Amino acid sequence: MRRPLIIATLLVAAIFAVMMGGVSRLGAQAERDWKIATDVTQLQANVHRLSALEWQAVAEGKVSPAAHQDVAATLVSSRLMLVRLRGRSDSAALERFAVAFERYAGAVEHEFAFLELGRVDEAEQIDEELVDPAFALVTRASADSVAAHRAAARRSGATARTGSVVLGVLALALIIGLVARFHRTGRALAAARASERARRDGEEWLRGLLGNASDTVAVTDAAGRLTWVSETVEQLIGVPATEVVGTVFTEHMEDPEAAVHKLGAIAAAPGARDDLQVRLKRAGGRGVDVEARVTNLLDHPTVGGIVVNIRDVSDRTALEGRLRHQALHDPLTGLANRALFEDRLEHALASAGRAGRHPAVLFCDLDDFKTINDSLGHEAGDALLEELGRRLAATLRDADSVARLGGDEFAVLIEDAGDADDAVAVAERVLAAMAAPVQLRGRELAVHGSVGIAMSDDATDAQTLLRQADVAMYAAKSDGKGRFRLFEQRMHEAVMQRLELKADLSRAIDRGELFLAYQPIVAVDSSRLVGVEALLRWRHPARGVVAPDDFIPMAEESGLIVPIGRWVLQEATRQFARWKRERPHGAPGHISVNVAGAQLHDPGFTDDVASAIAHAGLLPGELILEVTESSLIDEDGSEASLAELRSLGTRLAIDDFGSGYSALNYLRRFPMDILKIDRSFVNGVTTVPRDAALTRAMIAMAAALGLDVVAEGVERDEPLCALQALHCGMAQGFLFSRPVSPGEVLGLIDAAGARADAA
Repeated sequence: MRRPLIIATLLVAAIFAVMMGGVSRLGAQAERDWKIATDVTQLQANVHRLSALEWQAVAEGKVSPAAHQDVAATLVSSRLMLVRLRGRSDSAALERFAVAFERYAGAVEHEFAFLELGRVDEAEQIDEELVDPAFALVTRASADSVAAHRAAARRSGATARTGSVVLGVLALALIIGLVARFHRTGRALAAARASERARRDGEEWLRGLLGNASDTVAVTDAAGRLTWVSETVEQLIGVPATEVVGTVFTEHMEDPEAAVHKLGAIAAAPGARDDLQVRLKRAGGRGVDVEARVTNLLDHPTVGGIVVNIRDVSDRTALEGRLRHQALHDPLTGLANRALFEDRLEHALASAGRAGRHPAVLFCDLDDFKTINDSLGHEAGDALLEELGRRLAATLRDADSVARLGGDEFAVLIEDAGDADDAVAVAERVLAAMAAPVQLRGRELAVHGSVGIAMSDDATDAQTLLRQADVAMYAAKSDGKGRFRLFEQRMHEAVMQRLELKADLSRAIDRGELFLAYQPIVAVDSSRLVGVEALLRWRHPARGVVAPDDFIPMAEESGLIVPIGRWVLQEATRQFARWKRERPHGAPGHISVNVAGAQLHDPGFTDDVASAIAHAGLLPGELILEVTESSLIDEDGSEASLAELRSLGTRLAIDDFGSGYSALNYLRRFPMDILKIDRSFVNGVTTVPRDAALTRAMIAMAAALGLDVVAEGVERDEPLCALQALHCGMAQGFLFSRPVSPGEVLGLIDAAGARADAA
């Protein structure tokens, strides 16, 4: 009787345990799927938040510091959440969502990078071609993932509930059968023995389970001494479980002070539970980062101790560290980015008063970096930025910091500048480091930078101090570049005026504010009108006529010179065609138009020139395109562009000849037709022997090469006589006429015709 009772009891217990385990696992699975669906829903909210910030930035055409920080924080938190989700589930729906999210996040970061550079058109194009499709994809993927996990949770929950019912019915049936078969005394004895066996089996099962689990489980007494620990502890810290039992838990921590207080609070409160993030010592190697769930079960009749569930999170910690580094450092140079720099600056300002320090900020910007990018390519530009980042870092003291804020902008934090002289000394070292020649693509380039200095005495917060340094940098550029300036309050007003002027310039074409003035080019021997040069002017509605030197460099820096140059070509050729129609026998023989380097590197520039000639009905040789040496810095790219222009039949002139170091090389490389001697030589042709000799040599060289010559800036009779004696072909300058309106050009044509008739 006893043997069947024991067997029956064991069977009941085994079946019951298996079914309970299955039901429990199904319930846990359902709970996990619901939690994943909830987390994905939170990520959906993050995606919509990123979308709102992105739309706002595109609408405003810029990225505010607050929006930049918000986007960075949202991306970091979302990516961390995705790492955790992918660790808990390997579902295909979640993986598709993760891939879609990374695609969307990458597109948003790319778009924000262009917005920070002020390249709004490119950012809008990225928004249309990358961000919007990625947003639609990640929205669908997140909805699919939520639906998949919720469906899985419902299935697991329904199965668990059904299993519970079946388990209850089966248990009831087995108990009734046992009661019907055995008498009460025998059943009680058998049940007692079965219970003892089940307890022993449960302990063995628990040991086997914990011994092969990925987590480590330990039990301590109220004083924190380990009374039991699973075998996996040896894999975790390299020490066998038998040696760990009897030691104090905190002895295995690298920094126990942070955990002692929390562990004491848990030990003092029955049923208390809390989490710890600690680093455990590891035998023969570096420590291991763990996450510990500590539960006070001292009052539990079976456990009677504090249970510690320990999980190795070293991989997760390393990933989080990499993500934090990426969020706070520039990916190209490895330097701190704007967010980290501003945080360091805030801390420096906060502690300055207490420590008696005087922080200062240097805002550094490369001069003419856009020209390098346009001429040598963005890869060369990136290599230059990397080299400058290394130089700046090597120039500073250990206590100081350098960051790349974006584009070609760097910032330096001097923790204790003492006074302005100390900051100036650092600025001079920075300028020297930036000015050292750089080897790029087999050629040596001399680059320069401008530096603005702001002292903390003038500002109380990081944003203000950085903005003041930025303003001082622009003042340094205005002074001639390659230098530094200390911030003064009046600079801010000048920068604001410049920003307003730049914004107005972007709308000047549409508003009809731009116009052309025309300066005659005459034959030196007869003062006969042979051509005109079209000169760009801007009539501002509030400021009046703005000097070209005040807005043309601004147009080149911002890229507006390309659409403005296209307008100049169209307007100049149309006007020249009108003169030919109205004065068919006295109109000048050609019209000259200045071309900027950015236009030469614009893929559509040749088509623009061909279109302007065709629409105006001109002969190609009637249009002369004037280029300066600075626009020819990329010899290979410029040579191809000039060859295309030459193939149209247009003529090419090199402007301001003699003012640069490589002008002779340009004459050798490029298919030029006209040489325009710089006004600095012409003005001194009768007073400076060296200028006279150089002018004579240039005219002779042009004749030998078959080039026409135009002397620029002729303002007095004496230089004109000297040019006649040197057999210079053409000249222009105030001696003949200032730049005039189209109607006044007609007057000059008529006057020349009258003189010819009188003669």
